Amino acid sequence: THADVMRVAQAALPAERLRSAVLFDVFRPKRGKDDAEAVVGGFAPGEKSFAVRLTFGDGTATLTEAEIDESVQAVLQQLQQQLGARLR
Repeated sequence: THADVMRVAQAALPAERLRSAVLFDVFRPKRGKDDAEAVVGGFAPGEKSFAVRLTFGDGTATLTEAEIDESVQAVLQQLQQQLGARLR
């Protein structure tokens, strides 16, 4: 659920690093003729895609590309481990 994604993302990093996580889009595959969910773009039945904007920061310095990449990977890793999420 959206609540689960937000909970895991926000717990993946300290609050001073992950300033915000905001859901800005949800994609659900269209249903087929027999009302079954069509498999579109690698989605399994029942799956949906959340697009989340992550805002990172540091109160003392500008983050480097490496620090940003590390932060993104930390969030993705926790989402994968705890929810079975995957980057699309």
